[in-house]
Amino acid sequence: MRLGGAALIAMALFQLAALASFSISDPSLNTATARVVGNWMGAPGAVYADLALQLLGAAALLLPAPMAIWGAVALARGAPEETPWIFWVRLALVPAVVLAAAGFAASLPAPASWPFVVGGGGLVGDGLLGLIASMLTAVGAASFGPFLAGLALLVAVVAYGALCGLTLERLADAAYVVENAAYAVYDFIADRIDAWREARADEEAEGEEDEIDGDLDEEEDDESDEEEDEDEEPPLIAPSRGEDRRRKRRIIRKEARKASGKREAREAQVELPVFEPGSYELPPLALLAKPQASRKVISDEALEQNARMLENVLSDFGVKGEIVNVRPGPVVTLYELEPAAGVKSSRVIGLSDDIARSMSAVACRVAVVPGRNAIGIELPNQDREMVVLRELLGAGEFENTTGSLTLALGKSIGGE
Repeated sequence: MRLGGAALIAMALFQLAALASFSISDPSLNTATARVVGNWMGAPGAVYADLALQLLGAAALLLPAPMAIWGAVALARGAPEETPWIFWVRLALVPAVVLAAAGFAASLPAPASWPFVVGGGGLVGDGLLGLIASMLTAVGAASFGPFLAGLALLVAVVAYGALCGLTLERLADAAYVVENAAYAVYDFIADRIDAWREARADEEAEGEEDEIDGDLDEEEDDESDEEEDEDEEPPLIAPSRGEDRRRKRRIIRKEARKASGKREAREAQVELPVFEPGSYELPPLALLAKPQASRKVISDEALEQNARMLENVLSDFGVKGEIVNVRPGPVVTLYELEPAAGVKSSRVIGLSDDIARSMSAVACRVAVVPGRNAIGIELPNQDREMVVLRELLGAGEFENTTGSLTLALGKSIGGE
């Protein structure tokens, strides 16, 4: 059995090499010439390739693969104790595959490079096609020819898969292997991206720490100067216990930038309309209401009190940390929490509804600040600032954009 398996593999390789190097000019049983044989398998290969292609056409290309597979199985396993029934089924599928593939190839138009008089299915395919065509003509069903050609292709594909030992279980195993390989590649790429992000976050965190240390040194100098001044008024809010050991919070305000677009300045002087063909002038911004001049600004004392209250609320829920930065905006104020070691971000994010209830707020949004070891907690302001359309359309960023259709959405948390 093992010797037979090795012989099948050798035959499959012989057929594959002979068909791959076939030339119509090589001497064979149908070609008499004094030309030197160019086939890789010599004269036997040239004769076999000529006969196989003329008899079976393109169906001859399907024979090497199952022969190599059967030979490899026999070479590896040897003779079985009992011949399985599936062997006889697959053996019976050989003529079915050859006939179906030859018939389908014969139904297709032969390419211009095809060197034989017979069609792409060889003599077998032409004979089978002629027999079926005559039978369909006799019963008046000649229009069913394309349907039968497609059926022959389906039979050839299914039978060839079974002939090569392809089963549903092996297809599922192959799909499982491909899926695992895809997941492995995805995990590898994701790990590389995460490592790059962590390295970048560490670099940014080191830069932030250096900046904070510099600000703390300046604040300590300012505090020492204040202690020397005895006439300094006491703070409006007394510091809580243990607050002297904390870092002083930084309340970061975005400076209000006046709309500096050229359109706003140009439309300050009304111009008479000039009607020229193909010209169009946008409606003036004066048609829109200006933003209110008086805006309520939250005091630093109120922001400090809210930050202390937020720390107490988080402490009640078992979250240890410190509010290091407060960023008031026109509608929302952002409190940056630096959690203590061991506090998970998901735990703080899951407390958004409880934080909103304890702070008597309509809603609360909690998210990780990208690139920093901080968690952002956004709470709505009690007095929200009205954002009007005129200051958006009159902004220089809106006017100088290169987009074809720019939408004015509003302001950011920092008022930009």
